[in-house]
Amino acid sequence: MKISIILPTNRRNTKEQLDILHKSVKYINQQDSIGEQTFNKEFTDLVGSYMTDCSHIIKPTLLSLTNQTLHRNDYEVILCHKYPEEMEEAIKCFETRINIKVIPEKPSIWHKLGDYPTVNNIRNTGILHATGELLVFLDDLIIFNQNLLQDIWNAYQDGYYVTSKAIRRIRYEETPEPIKSNSREIIVNGHIRGSLNFLDVPIDSTISPAATWTYCTSASLEECLQINGMDEIWDGSFGGTDQDFGRRLAKITKYRRKLLGMVYEFSSAPRSPKLKMRNDEVFRQICNQSPNPTHIKANSWKPSKRELRRYEMYHKATYEILDENWNRCLDVPLFDIFEERKKVCL
Repeated sequence: MKISIILPTNRRNTKEQLDILHKSVKYINQQDSIGEQTFNKEFTDLVGSYMTDCSHIIKPTLLSLTNQTLHRNDYEVILCHKYPEEMEEAIKCFETRINIKVIPEKPSIWHKLGDYPTVNNIRNTGILHATGELLVFLDDLIIFNQNLLQDIWNAYQDGYYVTSKAIRRIRYEETPEPIKSNSREIIVNGHIRGSLNFLDVPIDSTISPAATWTYCTSASLEECLQINGMDEIWDGSFGGTDQDFGRRLAKITKYRRKLLGMVYEFSSAPRSPKLKMRNDEVFRQICNQSPNPTHIKANSWKPSKRELRRYEMYHKATYEILDENWNRCLDVPLFDIFEERKKVCL
């Protein structure tokens, strides 16, 4: 197997979510003009091709995957979901067209502590079940052209990992606000707005310690195992997860990084107010500013109180917040991803 696509999602297929998606797609398909932006023709063509079934948030991504020029036997799709039973009906029409398996998210301490986001835990679930030489991390609610996987594989053969440019949070706005001059917000098509990401990634560069692994990025399975996956100590927040992975990978990788291709991500519904977040500005600073990871392997260390205290002066965090986060992180179990893979009998 050449490529294992890790497709994690913990979003639910709600009516609110689908209403946002349908409104955007309906408007785009009604437009005669594609506007002035050079990427608009590809975008509108892809919407017409791959947004034919918007009954589930995972279908745009799967429709894009079924039309890849890379042979279906050369890649697998590992769909890791917090609610796997919700995926059964959605993937039925794809099971004969691509190699796809739905894997329930493995248990996480953050589930016991409350309803926290568990991005790294879900991605590590995919890594545990991957059989491909190269991992490609995708997301739900995205569309992309038919050559993307083949181009990613060709780049890997030439010694490169890939990051694709992304137009994120594409949504319809009834009365759009003017675009600020210093913003990444753009007009995609009339009332359709989005945010252009990864413009700051050089076309050809070494792996950056602040590299982001989401939307469409690649890394070899061998090196992901070497750094023991993505560190689940950072779950429970939206800060630090990808950067921590990037700086560990930067220490051991033999590959360079290339900016290649474009993916389009439709906006998701606002997060539930019940979803908890860690109050962890201090933790983000440890991850983003610490230039040298003490431990190359993720999920094999615990932060010390002294390490947390160092960053207190920068954000004026209270001792109570530091103690709370430190104690919760001590509850996150350590593990060896090689040993965990043996348990799933690959």
